[in-house]
Amino acid sequence: MTKKKKPDHRGVKRTKKYYEMIDGNMTNHPVAFCTRYNGALTKGMMHTHGCSDRNCCRLEKREFE
Repeated sequence: MTKKKKPDHRGVKRTKKYYEMIDGNMTNHPVAFCTRYNGALTKGMMHTHGCSDRNCCRLEKREFE
C-alpha cells in the first residue's frame, strides 16, 4: 500500500469562490484557465497535462478572485 501525497498548494492564493476544473471537480486553488475545456487548472493538473511544457495556446494564466 502506498502513502497518499498531500496536495501541493504552496505559493497559490486561496480564492473565496470554488471554480470548476477540466475534470469536473471543484477547486479554490486555481492557477490557469483552459479555453478548450472551459475549466480551471491547478498546479498539479498543469504538471500532469503538460500544458506549460508544450506551450498550449489555449492556456490562459489569469488572476482569480
